Amino acid sequence: MSFAVFLDNVDVSGDRYKPVKQAIETLLEGYSYSIEHGFLGKNHLMKVGDSMRIFKVNFEKDWPSREEMNTIINRLQLKITYESLYEQKYTMLLYD
Repeated sequence: MSFAVFLDNVDVSGDRYKPVKQAIETLLEGYSYSIEHGFLGKNHLMKVGDSMRIFKVNFEKDWPSREEMNTIINRLQLKITYESLYEQKYTMLLYD
């Protein structure tokens, strides 16, 4: 399984959770928040029916309006590529 983060259509590189962290820091500059993140990377295995939260943002005060949040979200893309044990490849692009 591989995981890629794009901000304004530019690949945000880094190891483990750093691309998500970097993208969120850029997108939410000026807001007070905390972030929880999971990790998907090469050789990460999940069984059928498993789910995983990629990240969760908790605003501490003064969060963006709905319109601002839509603008923020539209700048972010997440690409997840999964290969089954039978070597079938699947790709999911979120927020395209």
